[in-house]
Amino acid sequence: MLDKGYVQKANVKESTFYSLDGREIVAIARRKGNLFKMMLRREEETSLMVQSIKVWHERLAHQNVKYVKDILKRKGIKYVDDWNNYECTGCSYGKQHRSSHPNNPKTAQQTLDLVHVDTGEMNIRSLGGSKYWLIWKDDFTHYRTCYFMKTKSEAPAKIESYLRLVENQLGRRVKSLRSDNGTELKNAKTKELMDKLGIFHTFTNVDTPEQNGRVEREMRTIVEAARAEIQADGLNERLWAEAMNHAIFTINQTGTSNVPGKSPAELWFGRKMKIEKLRPFGCECYVLTQAQKRGKINKKSEKGILVGYDIDSPCYRIYMKEKREVVTSDNVIFDEEKIRQRQGTELETSITEGTLEKQEESSRGVRLVNGNENLGTGELSRRSDTDHLSLGTSTEGRRKIQGQTRSKKHSAQ
Repeated sequence: MLDKGYVQKANVKESTFYSLDGREIVAIARRKGNLFKMMLRREEETSLMVQSIKVWHERLAHQNVKYVKDILKRKGIKYVDDWNNYECTGCSYGKQHRSSHPNNPKTAQQTLDLVHVDTGEMNIRSLGGSKYWLIWKDDFTHYRTCYFMKTKSEAPAKIESYLRLVENQLGRRVKSLRSDNGTELKNAKTKELMDKLGIFHTFTNVDTPEQNGRVEREMRTIVEAARAEIQADGLNERLWAEAMNHAIFTINQTGTSNVPGKSPAELWFGRKMKIEKLRPFGCECYVLTQAQKRGKINKKSEKGILVGYDIDSPCYRIYMKEKREVVTSDNVIFDEEKIRQRQGTELETSITEGTLEKQEESSRGVRLVNGNENLGTGELSRRSDTDHLSLGTSTEGRRKIQGQTRSKKHSAQ
């Protein structure tokens, strides 16, 4: 064996012959008395002679090399440790995973220092014909703002509307905007606007939504809340835009922010928010009919369901099934005891889109009217100033809102 160039290593129990590179065992002679008996290369012995850790890695179905070494050690099998940061081609092709993206510990220190934005799409159109939405989330306050769109091509105009609106009303500019690489957000029009306003627009890597995780999780939260509100009462699924509005308004009033104990709306407007006016989506209610619109013996109220909060006044938005329209009123009696799983569709879908476009096409946002704030933008926006609602005493689970009727017809969202 030595004449053939093999390398011999021996001890009192056995003599082992290696290949010239020292990596492969080619023969083993075990001591019996004063003689060494050469082991024949039978099939069962052959498996023991190929001792490279690389070979064992493949034999054991490309398991982790640390586990392979542990198995060989427990089985008493010798091997040549020639791994040396070896990159297995099979493992690279078959096992590679996406890199993890832990939460970014850096957060904005002031309102509008960093704003996250993303678009979403629903599988069905809303009552007003919208299919897409554009949601904004301020990194510091966590305040949400949303626009609904019929086509993605509306996004650049909505972006400009939001940026100019918050600058005018809050006295601050958005410093940095973060979005994905969607063409509705990354295009020539948007770039020109960002350059004009001096806003730093950063993008995530392609197909890596985790890098914009704050708004991605936000969209999931809002959509799931809207789904729950609709399915809880078996309402028409085309109410998804109204339900998202209701969910966003509620979370803005009660959610968390970067300041413990402060809601997003409290940081956004700089004052305490009241939540007494909040009511369940789809809650049955009775709206007072103005005296000039009813006879002396007619009903004083009409039955409807709550679908949100009005943009222009401190009123509720109520869908009147019989009239197939949405009205706003601050003279409402709610019957929250009747919230239950309804069988079938609560709302009729025969509302024409022509009467529904006004609300969704509006681009209203945070406005200061005589010192009173309006929350949100577009279909999301809802008046937050509960001081303007005079809440009466509770009678048998109902809360009546006092004051003159300010009912008016509104296009549904």
